[in-house]
Amino acid sequence: MVRTSTFIELQFQYLQPYKILHTGYKPYVCDGKSIFKFPLNINLVRIFFKRLLPFFYTSFYNKSLQKYLLKNKFDVVLCNYGTQGSNVSPACYKVGVPLIVHFHGYDAYTYSILKKYNKKYKAMFRQATRFIVGSEDMVRHLVSLGAPKEKIVKILCGFDARFFVETDPEKNDKRLLFVGRFTEKKAPDILIQAFNHALKKVPDALLIMIGDGELFDGISAMIKNMGLEKSVQLMGWQSSEIVSQEIKKARAYVQHSRVAKNGDSEGTAITILEAGGSGVPVVSTRHAGIKETVIDGVTGYLCEEGDWESMGNNMVKLLQDPKLAGEMGRAARAHVLANHTVDKQMKMIEDTMNNVLIKNL
Repeated sequence: MVRTSTFIELQFQYLQPYKILHTGYKPYVCDGKSIFKFPLNINLVRIFFKRLLPFFYTSFYNKSLQKYLLKNKFDVVLCNYGTQGSNVSPACYKVGVPLIVHFHGYDAYTYSILKKYNKKYKAMFRQATRFIVGSEDMVRHLVSLGAPKEKIVKILCGFDARFFVETDPEKNDKRLLFVGRFTEKKAPDILIQAFNHALKKVPDALLIMIGDGELFDGISAMIKNMGLEKSVQLMGWQSSEIVSQEIKKARAYVQHSRVAKNGDSEGTAITILEAGGSGVPVVSTRHAGIKETVIDGVTGYLCEEGDWESMGNNMVKLLQDPKLAGEMGRAARAHVLANHTVDKQMKMIEDTMNNVLIKNL
């Protein structure tokens, strides 16, 4: 398995891979050791070689990875993110080790990524065995980029019920919660516009925003300029334990995801699953995998991207009707537990790997 970020830690826990290859956009470290021999196992030498002779570095990397795969007798490689997958694909293909690439969002949509990796992605689409994606939108998008549809498996991300307990939003105060990076695709500015619209009808409502990012300072200034300091609370980055506690206090979870100007988009929004799985209704947008995890009018409310007025009206419905929030929250929990748990997701990934192995025998 190729490791890329802590977001994938659950895969390590559930799938228990034989080896984890990580570090760098061309992953090269396993069990604390480099796959390179001396002197390229020395970081400074490796970095100098990569920058001075990138073509030869890539060739040397592929040969080193091929030897590593053969030496350790890998049956299948699961790689997170298309960018990483495109870098390990040539070696896997050369030695006949099936490669499964898991796309997550930015790696499938961001214009600069698609331009930079255009040739590599086309080669990977031919060479890799399977592609895991998190939404029907992403299925269609990868096909438009050239990925064979028969190689694509849709597996939405999962809710880890171990860390989030059921709450009753009907008994909670008029608190709305957002959790996520303050980035363009999360549109925290539009979320505040929507909340400000809701405040006109529910002046005692409170919006809690957890997270940081490049838009944080701008959002902080926006809140002050609009005179919302008493109604919007910025908590910055918080641990998963604090996030869980805040979900328990919420009347509804709110998130205005949209396609960013650079093309970036969501895969499956994890925090939306965590909120729904905890019994909290969701107010969000018809964006990417969100419309596959939130049932509009049943487990929450959805609006079109950019429509802050409709989103604000949807907030009002739940803020003014705690009984409705409780009903939708219970429906959300039942839906998430039935369809979107980590156990189910990991079982589907494991089944995908086993099916690849069987066909490769």
